[in-house]
Amino acid sequence: MKTNHCRQSLALAQETGDLNGQAHTWDSLGYIHHRLGGNAEAVDCYRQAIELFRRTGDLHSEAAGLVCLGDIHRATGRHDAAHSAWSRALASADELGLPETDPQRAGLLHRLRGPQVRATPRSAQRNRP
Repeated sequence: MKTNHCRQSLALAQETGDLNGQAHTWDSLGYIHHRLGGNAEAVDCYRQAIELFRRTGDLHSEAAGLVCLGDIHRATGRHDAAHSAWSRALASADELGLPETDPQRAGLLHRLRGPQVRATPRSAQRNRP
């Protein structure tokens, strides 16, 4: 299975108490499961990673994990959960002091307002002041 090396890495990080290593390994497992179509497993892995990133104070990685979690929720039709994850990621970006021009922040803002913009008919968009 494609996750064997990550599972070995996770076990080693847990044995040694390396929370940062555990967080990044959970994040990698989330990515792998998502790419293999295991969305439920990916959500569980990302949640583990996000919690550990929070505990270690790695706000940037926490925000990135929340973006991935939100993307999975959106892909599986859980739009409220996606919005919640992205909102939490934006709060982390705010706490980090990321400028408006930061690509991660811009991507979050696009995700958070994307459906509302697309739901507006093009003719109505043209008539806006």
